[in-house]
Amino acid sequence: MDHRGKSGPGRGGKSKAPQHPANFIALGSKGSRPDLTESKRPGMPPKVGPSSSGQGVDRKRDPSVSVSMPLNKKPKLDAAAKSEDAWDSHAIECDPADLVAKISHAMEEDDATRARGLLCGGLLLLRRGKGDKILLLSLLLIGKQWPKLLIPEVPLLCSALCTKGMRSQTTMGICTLLMNALQNQTSWPEILARVYAEDSAGDRQWVDLEEARPLVENICLSFGTKKPTRSIVPPEVPAMSSEITAMTPEVSAGHCDSPAREEDAGNARRGAAIEALDTGLPMERYKKEAIESVIVSYVKDYMANRPALDPNYKNLAKLMITASGLQGIRLAAIQKLDGWLQSPKLLKPSQDLLLSICANCTSLDDTDVVGHIVKLKCKSKQVLNCFLMCIRELIAAYAGNLGLLLKLVVYNELSSTRNQNNMQVLSTIFSMDQDQSSGMLAEVFHELLIHKEDYLKAMRNFLREMFRNVREKLNVIAFCRVLMQDRSTDPNFRESGSKERMLNSIPDIVCLTILLSITLQVKESASLLARGDTRETSVSNLINFQNLVAKVQKDAAYWLRDTVVKMYRPSEETYTQVMKKVFFLESSDQYHNKDNWPPESDRGTMYRLASDVPVLQKTLMVMCTIGMSNENPITIPNLIDIMERIVKRAALVANEHLNPLYVDKADLLLGLFKLCKYKHPQHYNFSSSYSPPTLAILNSYWKAWSLAVVLAAFNPTTIGSLGWGKYATLRALMEMCITNTFHYPPPTMALKDEDLAKEAHMIEIERRQMLEYEALLAEQEKPSRVITEQSSHFLQTLTVFDPLGPARRPPPASLADLQSLNDILHLGHRLCRCRNPDFLLDVIQRQGTSQAMPWLADLVNSSDGSLCHLPVQCLCEFLLCDLVPMAEHSRQQKHQQLVNHLKNMLVVKEGPEGLAQCLEVLEYFMGRLGSHQACNRHQAIKALRLLLDEDEDEVNSNNWVLDRLPSLPHFSGLKSSIIVALRQACLSENDISTLRCYLRFLAEHAVKDADQQCLADLTVDMATVVVERNIITHMLLPSKGQQDCDEAHSSLAHLMEIFINHIISSRVPRRESYAWSHNQDHILVEWPTEECYLHILVVHASVLLLTYGQGRHHHLFKQLHEIWLGTERPRGRLTDTFEEAVLFPDWLKLKMIQSEAPGLVEAALADLEPPQLLLFAQNFGIPPSNMSKLLATLDRAVDHEPQAVAEALQDRSYMVQLVRVQHHLGAKNGHTFLHFLDPSNQAPPEELPESLEIVVRRPLPLQTQKAPEPKAVSALLPSLFSEDGHEARAAFSLIHKTVCNELSEGDSDLLLSILHHVVREIRNRPSFAHYALARPLLLWPLVRLAVSTRPNPAVREALAQLAEQLKCTNTPMTHMLASTDRQPKFRASRATVAEEATQRLLCQQTNESTGHLLDSLATLETVPIEQQMQLLFGRGHTTCRPYLLTLLTHGSTWSTLHNCMTHLLRKADPSYDPGAVLDFLWALIGNPKLWQGREKRPSKHQVRDDILGLSLEQTCVLLEYVLEEALVVGGQELSDGRVALLLQCLSLEYLRPMVRHLAAYLQSADKAAVSQQLLLQLYLAMPVLINELNDCEKDLLIEGTNLGACALDISSHTLLSALASSAGPPKEWNRRSQDFELAARKMTATHPLLVLRQLPMLAASLQGRVHYESGVFRHRNHLIYFLQVLGLLEVLQPHIFQTEYALSLELILDSFFAMFQLHNQLKDVQIALSRTVALLQSFVSYDAQRALKYLQRHCQLLHDLHAAYPNVSGLQPLLAGLSLPARDGDEPEVLVAAAAVSAAEAQQPPTAMVGQIVGRLGRQQTDDVQQLALHELDLASSRRPAVLEGCVDVLAGLLLHPSIYNRNQAHMLLLRYLRHNPAAAAASVTTFIQCLESSNPDIQASAIEKIPEVVVCAQGKFYF
Repeated sequence: MDHRGKSGPGRGGKSKAPQHPANFIALGSKGSRPDLTESKRPGMPPKVGPSSSGQGVDRKRDPSVSVSMPLNKKPKLDAAAKSEDAWDSHAIECDPADLVAKISHAMEEDDATRARGLLCGGLLLLRRGKGDKILLLSLLLIGKQWPKLLIPEVPLLCSALCTKGMRSQTTMGICTLLMNALQNQTSWPEILARVYAEDSAGDRQWVDLEEARPLVENICLSFGTKKPTRSIVPPEVPAMSSEITAMTPEVSAGHCDSPAREEDAGNARRGAAIEALDTGLPMERYKKEAIESVIVSYVKDYMANRPALDPNYKNLAKLMITASGLQGIRLAAIQKLDGWLQSPKLLKPSQDLLLSICANCTSLDDTDVVGHIVKLKCKSKQVLNCFLMCIRELIAAYAGNLGLLLKLVVYNELSSTRNQNNMQVLSTIFSMDQDQSSGMLAEVFHELLIHKEDYLKAMRNFLREMFRNVREKLNVIAFCRVLMQDRSTDPNFRESGSKERMLNSIPDIVCLTILLSITLQVKESASLLARGDTRETSVSNLINFQNLVAKVQKDAAYWLRDTVVKMYRPSEETYTQVMKKVFFLESSDQYHNKDNWPPESDRGTMYRLASDVPVLQKTLMVMCTIGMSNENPITIPNLIDIMERIVKRAALVANEHLNPLYVDKADLLLGLFKLCKYKHPQHYNFSSSYSPPTLAILNSYWKAWSLAVVLAAFNPTTIGSLGWGKYATLRALMEMCITNTFHYPPPTMALKDEDLAKEAHMIEIERRQMLEYEALLAEQEKPSRVITEQSSHFLQTLTVFDPLGPARRPPPASLADLQSLNDILHLGHRLCRCRNPDFLLDVIQRQGTSQAMPWLADLVNSSDGSLCHLPVQCLCEFLLCDLVPMAEHSRQQKHQQLVNHLKNMLVVKEGPEGLAQCLEVLEYFMGRLGSHQACNRHQAIKALRLLLDEDEDEVNSNNWVLDRLPSLPHFSGLKSSIIVALRQACLSENDISTLRCYLRFLAEHAVKDADQQCLADLTVDMATVVVERNIITHMLLPSKGQQDCDEAHSSLAHLMEIFINHIISSRVPRRESYAWSHNQDHILVEWPTEECYLHILVVHASVLLLTYGQGRHHHLFKQLHEIWLGTERPRGRLTDTFEEAVLFPDWLKLKMIQSEAPGLVEAALADLEPPQLLLFAQNFGIPPSNMSKLLATLDRAVDHEPQAVAEALQDRSYMVQLVRVQHHLGAKNGHTFLHFLDPSNQAPPEELPESLEIVVRRPLPLQTQKAPEPKAVSALLPSLFSEDGHEARAAFSLIHKTVCNELSEGDSDLLLSILHHVVREIRNRPSFAHYALARPLLLWPLVRLAVSTRPNPAVREALAQLAEQLKCTNTPMTHMLASTDRQPKFRASRATVAEEATQRLLCQQTNESTGHLLDSLATLETVPIEQQMQLLFGRGHTTCRPYLLTLLTHGSTWSTLHNCMTHLLRKADPSYDPGAVLDFLWALIGNPKLWQGREKRPSKHQVRDDILGLSLEQTCVLLEYVLEEALVVGGQELSDGRVALLLQCLSLEYLRPMVRHLAAYLQSADKAAVSQQLLLQLYLAMPVLINELNDCEKDLLIEGTNLGACALDISSHTLLSALASSAGPPKEWNRRSQDFELAARKMTATHPLLVLRQLPMLAASLQGRVHYESGVFRHRNHLIYFLQVLGLLEVLQPHIFQTEYALSLELILDSFFAMFQLHNQLKDVQIALSRTVALLQSFVSYDAQRALKYLQRHCQLLHDLHAAYPNVSGLQPLLAGLSLPARDGDEPEVLVAAAAVSAAEAQQPPTAMVGQIVGRLGRQQTDDVQQLALHELDLASSRRPAVLEGCVDVLAGLLLHPSIYNRNQAHMLLLRYLRHNPAAAAASVTTFIQCLESSNPDIQASAIEKIPEVVVCAQGKFYF
């Protein structure tokens, strides 16, 4: 610190520093202690205001610490100077060297007055410049040690600081002293701020010093100045450290939004102030208002006393920059800036000042500042650039500045004194935020439109000027959208008287904006497009503009629908005019009549560009909704006309880069048609039975169809596909456009005569309906008016509305319009070009080749020399249809042109495009080669020859396959498709030469270098040809008749080559394991070292090819033979089970045997079984050499397996004859076999004469033989009793089958002939009787068949004759015939026989005839009589009951069974066995015949079928039988099957009377226990029946719990387990837990038994939870679960106190006591204690002895709890009956409890208080009173919902309250009580239903929100 010369004492200039209070600057002897003085000064926290970071900090400190100086007066600074004499009188002079010592001594003696006097004397010396370095250092030391001494001397220090000419060292010292004095003070004196302002605006002798930096930082921080983001803050604005920045958070808006946020900001400031005091960081030391008044007043005085452009204003500008956070400074500065910016000397500081002002305009209070900024004039480019940068800073400083600035600029531009910088400012504004700026501009325009003066012309001029400057920056869509917003709630709009002018002005501005958006680039793109340049880069600008206009028009459509009618209520004419204007449908003068813009030279171009734009899908849909709405004032014809015009206009804009009519929603079509629907008059009344027809406006309806065609043409994949398949009329119109034939029906429909007649009939019916409807309308208007077809108006203007119905005939005018549209828009060409779906191909295929298609020729002929635009399928189909010879020269030319065009497509183009075209042509023709129709195949071959053969003389050859196809340029890319097509052709082609060409092509091109999968598919197809197309194969391959055919041998070689290559490529080395495959058509073929998977047809076809011999390609034969029949023969395995498979089936082996190829016969005969050998031997066509080998194999089989051969033989004589015939044909061997057949044949076979006729019989298997004719059976009767058993059985089988067939047809002639034959044989040969009876299995079934049927008299007579002939024998059959003869079975009535048989069985005549009697009853079908009922169901008759019941249920008709059931259930007959009756009913229900064809596992929601359909009386009788059976059993236990029977027969409508019937027995002495068990089991199956019991019966029901598990236990266990689970996210768990708790409480209240059965599970779920710490115990939701379980226990009272639940209850209570012991400090645990005590009191009241015995175990814990919580009511009575246990030497455990629960929380609110609250909820009370009462009731019941018990009715009434607050509170409180007590839902459900039925939608909405919880609480009681 250097020493400078002293300067004379001087005083600062005049200032307006505030005067300090007298007690602060007290002089003389009346000094006071600083600390006492300070304690009397109240702290005054500054007001919240913006700081450097956006928020002020509230520094409210303790009054004992802070020194706050009142700022209510603002005297000038000389007031302090005048007190210098006072300071002199107060000061004590002292040597500077002794100053520290004396002050220290004074402080030790507690003499504050002397210390202050010494300090004041030192300061005066320093102020007067008489001090030296020692004095300065002494003062600094004193300020460091005793800073509080300096506080009263702050004015003196400030006065010294203002002294002129003071040395810098002294100045720095004074700053340090000031900082030490005020460092810990939150409020600084204003004099310091005044001194700072004077020095900052003056000489700046100390404000720029580094030592003064802390002081300056604290002062500047109170200004709240924000640092600009686009410039460096001047040096005097402190660059705050990161700590300061973090301490003062920024606020973008400048002020808090709400009082709550202000309070938070104040708290933040106070916290930051405390932190700043502790850390020594800068902080706000002044209130914003106080320092603003000081600085602003000084600045104003300063500027008032100096000229306007004083150069000294530089320092003032610096001060203003520093203090620009103060609003007054900003306003004062901005008023001077306009002149300062023009001064070169003040330019730089004024620019910085402007930037700082803009950065600190952070509230709406700166409106005047922004207004002055807008008016600033910038005359130089430098100033303008700075000004625009400041504008950016202004916009970024506060979000509201943008709109305000934009509004002011627009108003300035429209004023007479506009600023020349307005456009640059607008450009800057729009560059900052394009969308928001556009919207704000629209808001400004709207304000101007509301004004009473017309600003439309001025706004148009402004828009034009603005577009010249900011065209690219304006968001036109956002501008128009905001301009068309709904402003019906704006008070300025409602008061405006210019609504009609505003309505007309908005479309004008929108259209002008669109026209202004047409740039030079858009015009250039339109010009390029008109010249044919369709490149995307050339037309992109035009497309972007068109899309922009389309979006604006979409928003305009929404505006017209939603806003125009609501805001302006226009007339129909005005509304239509506005709609036409926004869509540019008005005349051109409507768009330039205001200001004659656009100019005449550009009008046409600009109007065309603005109008020729796409139409968005949403635009059309909104217009449809406009028409369907009754509010919009526009007629349907006008709307349809507008839509038609814009759609047609848009369709003309189409190009390859833009679809102007893109639509993908099917709703548009339906809306378009509904738009044309005729609306029936509302004021007419018709009879209830009459329904008027659905009509449509005729002209509009057909215009809509035309629009639908246009939309379908431009959207073929969506609208086109939908209309083609769903709308018949639209399809007909589309076909007209495709075929270009506009008459109905189109040629592609070709309606038949009956279709035309049906259509005419339908039209006539519709005409009659319309006439009838019009007549009814006319009758109500004018009864005398008669409606006829001539006078009808409806027939001329309306039509039937049925868009989805059959196709309709369009009017001629509509057809003409459609034709015109098609000519202009080329709709048909668009539909023809579509490939997905392919409309043209569908039409061609549907019409077929049988019908002429002249339209197709017209379509091709109308191509104007170019065929490229037509689809390939159309050209190909035209070529197929045009292959006939043509006479017309023009057609020949077109035909040749088409052929040349298709040829060029095949060979000309290269690259992917050429390949695709060539593939498309070939696929169309070659796809038809596999057609099943020969004409299609021939046409395709002819067309291919025409396109591929160059030589016209070879049009009938097949060179196109072998030569031309491979020579195509794209053959490599086409080969795979050609191979696939030829493969399919081989499966259907019948021409052998063509087929051989296909085979050759495939062998040459599909085998080499082919993919393995493609080769496999080819081989399978060829195998299919070989195996399944036998005739074609024989003609294709060499046979005996064509051994010299080279083509046949070549075909065989080609096939062998294909098969060999496939097998070789598929073979792989053997693997150790098998790979499973689901393809059952393949088998695994294994060789010793290799294996492969082959299709089974490939195996068979390979071997079949071998049967055709070696041919001329021996190597291929040998190779294929070696594969299958070589030395290493393969084996086959199935791919799923890997069992061995048969490679060569019998039919294939037969082919091998019949073949003359070497080695095949031996392979086929190997391992053959004797039956196979015999089967093969019976086939003819086997060569003699092969037959010799077969017979030799048979000889060996006879030698080795004679028994097997004998068993396989069926007809020895036939086989003998067959072998002899084969010998005759040249076969050898077989002699051993022949001898085996006929041992008597020893000689060689004789030569058979050539004339011998050989009858070959080839027996079929037995199951395939049909019954022979009856006449042929007579010849088999001798064989029936033949000694040969095989022959007899075969004969019996045929005879029995024939007899059964005849009897089923009612014919018994054959049976009669058999009986006569037997009788005749017995008469002729007596021994025949014993012979026939010895074979009962042959004769007996036929006799029983005759007896069991209903024979005619002839058969009965034959049976009687047979019985007479066999009476001498003693066999079962004779006994049957004898009993049949003795009993009058065929003469007496069936009822008599049944009665006699029943009587004998009842008499217990158990002898040998009992079985016969049962058989007799089994054959009868009568209604059971009384004796039969006794036999079936009587008590004691159980011998034959099961058999007879089985016969009854399974053999009787349903009428018999129903009568029997009705008899049994008429009353409970004690003579019947209840078990038999119930078994019969159960058998009826379970009869398999009743359940055939039904679902075996029906859905659980499926309603069961009521099989028996019992009435109420019958159900009660059934119930009696069930109870009686349980009593008869004796165990008084019910079978589960009986309960299931009851449930199956019980109907829900009989549930209540049945339950009451059963409950009546609960008081019975003998049936009470059984009734209780039955009722309990029914309840567990149908819980709903508990609602039909009273409380006493429910208690009896709950007592019977000794049952096993039931299905409902699963539901209850699942619910309670879910309640016990506390896993999952907290929010999710809370929601789920509330739902589970509600469901559990409802189940507990309604079905307590289900929860009582789960008490052990509840007790177990409470274990292992209380051992956690209290925080974990609560955080993991264990406490909540304890409270939930406690709630369930409260609902279960008193059932839970029963003895059978004692163990579970005690375990649960043990868990609660453990929780009270470990976690009693938790508040919710204390509340749970009160509830648990109430539960224990109920326990004591129920069973005192058992309860007190249990509580005695927890006596000590209860005493400790009572000591900790004396306010818990109920603990003292519990402890009265308990005694403390004896204490030993150990000290008892002491419970440490938290603060006791208050009485208000421990005890329920008194009833009187709740009653008072309820009294204030009456209807006569006001809403405010009710709201307060509901709030109090909410607080009272938040933890104890039980207090709401008396308020349920009142709350239910409030559900219908009109106030939403009262209504919602009532809903909330009522649901709270219902959750607590779900059983109380009955009181509120009726009111809740009234809420749902209320006409007030708000009441309905409030009730709908609560439906889920109300349904859960009320279910089981009410049905909604």
